[in-house]
Amino acid sequence: MRTRWGLVGLLMVLLVSAACSGDGGGPTPGPTGEPSPQPSEQPSEEPSEEPTGTGGITVDLTNFAYVPDEIRAAPGSTITLRNTHPSTPHTFTIEGEAIDVDVAPQTTQTVTIDLGPGTYQLACQFHGGQGMVGTITLESI
Repeated sequence: MRTRWGLVGLLMVLLVSAACSGDGGGPTPGPTGEPSPQPSEQPSEEPSEEPTGTGGITVDLTNFAYVPDEIRAAPGSTITLRNTHPSTPHTFTIEGEAIDVDVAPQTTQTVTIDLGPGTYQLACQFHGGQGMVGTITLESI
């Protein structure tokens, strides 16, 4: 009987050791249960190019961030929104304005920004509290 309990104890120690060592081969869940971005998946924080008239701007909605999170465009510009996440929907919402675009996982949408010059705040309706925020500055060229 003592041998059986000794084997059970050894098995428990081995299981706990295996669970505590390494990363388990996968990402660590974030606060929402979604995997945290891996170092190689971190979004870059580069602002978009100079205002480009009425098109040519793409914003990736990925890893609970807008990439870039600082957008510069001319009023009336069309922006391509690309959700690169395999299972999480996002929104491109300009706070206080009538621009609120749902972007399903692994799809692309376009939005025309018919607002006057100024700086506007962006936030994903689902993930703004997790830091999925940004700004869009509209400048006449």
